Amino acid sequence: MARCVAPLAMSRPAIGASSRIQRPLKASGVLILGVWVACLFNAAPAWLVAPAWGPRRDLRQERRIFKGQPHFRPAYGFEPPPAMGPKAAEGEAVPGLKIWLKHMGLQFHLDKTNAWCKEMGAAVLNEVVESVEDLAEALPLLPEEEERLLSRARIALSTLEQKGELVPMQDIKPAENLETLQKFATSN
Repeated sequence: MARCVAPLAMSRPAIGASSRIQRPLKASGVLILGVWVACLFNAAPAWLVAPAWGPRRDLRQERRIFKGQPHFRPAYGFEPPPAMGPKAAEGEAVPGLKIWLKHMGLQFHLDKTNAWCKEMGAAVLNEVVESVEDLAEALPLLPEEEERLLSRARIALSTLEQKGELVPMQDIKPAENLETLQKFATSN
């Protein structure tokens, strides 16, 4: 097979044409160009595809608030905590007493502590912590256990409340007048 090729000296470019010889694109060049164009249109950033001046949708929902109704919705499946605080677990006179003693390593003195709480009339753990000196005298503790109780009582209560193992409870105060107490008892 013989090819006809004109010698370079004899071939002249046409008038107005460039002197450069144009070669056709190779297949790999066409493929790269096609991939680049496809990526430009398919994976373009949002600012390139959607104009910033177009309609904007607000994703927040409008909530209607009516007078006399709460403006929040309670979480589904959760009941509000009882007004009087949690009830004492089985085997403890004061709610949280067992966990509190266990945190300090004094869980073996639970029975005597329960008896002391009933005798003193303590209803919440804050009352026990406030009179921890009297509790230390009433319990048959070793010297290191007594020191641990006196030094760590408040810290243990605070730590357990922060971890969520104990619910913070307010001290129970007696009613100032008996009429208020009677109205409350008859309304429930």
